[in-house]
Amino acid sequence: MNIVIDKLIFAFDEPDRGFTVKAFELKEPANGDALIEIYRDGESYRRFLFAAYKVWNIAAHFSDIITGEIDSNFSGYDIAGWTGFSVVPIVWADGAGTGERRTGGTRVVAKEKKT
Repeated sequence: MNIVIDKLIFAFDEPDRGFTVKAFELKEPANGDALIEIYRDGESYRRFLFAAYKVWNIAAHFSDIITGEIDSNFSGYDIAGWTGFSVVPIVWADGAGTGERRTGGTRVVAKEKKT
């Protein structure tokens, strides 16, 4: 997969529990995705494509993403990608399944209490 960065969208340079993030607008692929790079202790940790229209959800839910990473699950990514009906798929751009789409995990919806 050929990835060509156009410009930086946002970056969290101050670590939160050792994690930082950068998001980039892309020239290639020109399919409406943004490149997200997650770093842990200054080292590249995850690199993936994510729907550009949802990129600010990565920023808004970065704490959830970190908590999920620490707990060894993708729940934070699922929260960031939640559309109300499904989870926006991500495409791994690193060794964690290069080019494979990952759909969200199982979502647990609270059931209404019966009185």
